[in-house]
Amino acid sequence: MIKGISDKRRFPRIGKIRLGIKKENARGVEYPSAVDYFVVNPDQSTSEEAAKAFRDVYKEKPRAIDVMFPVNDVEKFFPQFYRRYGSGSGLLCKGDGETATEIDRETGEIIERECDPAECEWAAKKHCRPVGTLQFLLYKVPGLGIWQIDTSSYHSIVNLNSAIDFIRGLTGGKISWIPLKLLIRPKEVQIEGRKKTVFVLDLASEEVKLQNILTAAQKTPAQFLLGGEVEMPQADMDTPPDDLYPASLINNVEEEAEEKIEEREEPDPADKELHELWDILGTPPAKRNAVLGKPDLDKEKLLHLLKAEVDKQNRLKKGNKEKDKETLTQPTILGGDEPVITKPLF
Repeated sequence: MIKGISDKRRFPRIGKIRLGIKKENARGVEYPSAVDYFVVNPDQSTSEEAAKAFRDVYKEKPRAIDVMFPVNDVEKFFPQFYRRYGSGSGLLCKGDGETATEIDRETGEIIERECDPAECEWAAKKHCRPVGTLQFLLYKVPGLGIWQIDTSSYHSIVNLNSAIDFIRGLTGGKISWIPLKLLIRPKEVQIEGRKKTVFVLDLASEEVKLQNILTAAQKTPAQFLLGGEVEMPQADMDTPPDDLYPASLINNVEEEAEEKIEEREEPDPADKELHELWDILGTPPAKRNAVLGKPDLDKEKLLHLLKAEVDKQNRLKKGNKEKDKETLTQPTILGGDEPVITKPLF
């Protein structure tokens, strides 16, 4: 036996579950369209047999699937990063909001750089997005191995992290080998000031009982304990998740999604007023886009805050001018009554 190698165990990967389908707009350009069910199709990451096994159990459009996490480490079964992809080159940049590793497309060198989504030009263009990669077992589907789902939804990432922490809080830190339900739920959110229904991932379900969670938390499959340490397969981040990233973003081509073409909505008047205030304050474009992209943004409250800041700056400028004027006109008695300017004029 080889120390450090023979005692390692790694789960095989079976396939990917997607959260959208591909459609074509009027110009024949493919774009991803979110759906309210899990999608499994045979492709380069999922075999025909695996896709069929999934559909045999969950049919064509399931909104709930039965999952287990084989390890307790959240960073292993649910890694989350900002990601940016390039055409033909895969993953170009990956960051955690503070530090990122970026590949130089000319030299191939890996560079460590600051990761600040509020200042990043790629994040402002939506070429860089937060993505969580959830890895789990489908214990009711034939085949032993790991399935993967990628999500770039803010609400899905928050929902999953919240549910995971809640369960681990109940069990003293354990979440592995506990039967859970992974769901797609509708959620009403505000996007750029408008209400919209989106579909998000969640682990909460009325079908999962607290007693069952606590009982399952005390059990661990013996075969893996006997085999030694178990590792998760490395999350597949090299291939762009095509249900999340339109080809137009990856190829750096500005294309409109089908929904934009069909709707042709009038621009929100509040956006114009916001940008006018930001122009006065000198706010950079990347920071503006980051703020406008926040879920549940209250534009009325933001307008009020920005107007107050502009008024404050105007009062400060006016006060400084009055102070300068007083300094310029204040007489200095040097043996006579004529005022002497003690500060140079600009």
